[in-house]
Amino acid sequence: MIENLKITIPPKPISKRSLFNFGYSKEEDYFFENLSILLSSGMPVSEAVAALNREVRTPKMIGRIETLAKEINDGSSLYIALERSKLLPKHFGDLIRVGESSGLLVDNFNIIVGQRQKERVFSSQIKVAMAYPVTVLVVALLIGVAITWFLLPGLSGIFSSMQIELPWITRTMIAFGKFIAHSGYWALPFFVLFIFALCYLVFVYKKTKYIGEYIILHLPKIRKIIQDSEVARFSYLLGSLLGAGLPIDATIGFLASSANILAYKNFYNYAKTKVSDGESFARIFASYRGIDRLIPPPIQQTIISAENSGRLSEASLHISKIFEARMELNYKLLTTMLEPILLVIVWLGVLGIALAIVLPIYSLIGGISQQI
Repeated sequence: MIENLKITIPPKPISKRSLFNFGYSKEEDYFFENLSILLSSGMPVSEAVAALNREVRTPKMIGRIETLAKEINDGSSLYIALERSKLLPKHFGDLIRVGESSGLLVDNFNIIVGQRQKERVFSSQIKVAMAYPVTVLVVALLIGVAITWFLLPGLSGIFSSMQIELPWITRTMIAFGKFIAHSGYWALPFFVLFIFALCYLVFVYKKTKYIGEYIILHLPKIRKIIQDSEVARFSYLLGSLLGAGLPIDATIGFLASSANILAYKNFYNYAKTKVSDGESFARIFASYRGIDRLIPPPIQQTIISAENSGRLSEASLHISKIFEARMELNYKLLTTMLEPILLVIVWLGVLGIALAIVLPIYSLIGGISQQI
């Protein structure tokens, strides 16, 4: 029956063979989603990999799938083949290994696909939420620079000929305009590079990104969004991995190795050590400093009660559903909240430029009225 079964694979995201690795992440998601479909149909792993190998285009993905196919044909298990081909992060390895030994490979593979989809959705929602405010800010900055570069230096001569005392905001704007007019060709590119380098060091570079995480986790609304998303991820993986047969210490280790936020990674590493020593979640939560900032107290109590009753997997999955729904509301709130903040920022910029231009005119009119 399985031999006559026709499998329909969803269309590929890239239509041409790529000379570079653009679109690799999309192909990787495409590969695992469809490998899960093919395995669930009963197709052997080697045939499923061979079928999907014809669909990839990026050189990086082609090379890794060829390595995967070679390892499988040489008799390696899927766990070893995926590890050697570097197609999956190491923290997924235990889940594949347990799935192969327990006969739940398809179920465990679905957990991996589901987690990757959740991470992709979270990332895309953040990008969509930030696209509008970032665009507005960039356009506002470009307009401000254009006004400062081309308009203010011309007005400085007019204001100087008035022989009146200029307000401090006008003097500041004129001085900045003169600086941009004389040094803007090197100052502006330097400023842009400085901003990019600062953002990279604070939010991206591994050794210093804890600074950006500290700032984000202390912003009230943003912290709530990060907390809800991490609780949803924590509870989903905890419930799914325990349900898939992974031991509790391996499950916590999986959470630690896959976490992107350093504060949560540190907590998971601490919890893994304590769980390996035989301690319960109640003692772990009680002994970890600052745990309330990471996991809300009601969720802590739920996990403790579920652990005592032997229903930790079911309770964790229920928590994940609740917090995933809350995340949707948080994204809408973030988008709604950013719009008035942007309006205030743009309004302040326009007001500053307007005052710098209008106040000297009012001073001139006042001086003429006194002379008359």
